[in-house]
Amino acid sequence: MGRPAQNAAFDAAAARPEAPGGEGFLAADAFASVAAAPPLPHIPAVVLSSDKFPPPAELPADTYSLEQIHAANTRLAAALGTVNVTDTDSGHSMMLYQPGLVADHIIAVVDRVRAAAS
Repeated sequence: MGRPAQNAAFDAAAARPEAPGGEGFLAADAFASVAAAPPLPHIPAVVLSSDKFPPPAELPADTYSLEQIHAANTRLAAALGTVNVTDTDSGHSMMLYQPGLVADHIIAVVDRVRAAAS
């Protein structure tokens, strides 16, 4: 989804924990494992995407754009058979900035499951 420089920067950052004792991962290996895996099962889900993002001029050139992140999250939502909610009035830590929105969407998923079971 990203440009080669963006993907390389992501891969390098992912492999290098931000704090001592932190966790990292090898993005290429992880993506290869996901690609080789069977399709995701249909599970009750919702994808919530932030819509507050610093202006591009304030970000390093190799940072993914909000549009790229939304496109990736829309692909995830499609794989899960659900929607990508992008009108969230929130940044990355949505559970901290919009706990009511997160709770409302969780309750909606639970309600759909209950309705289907009855």
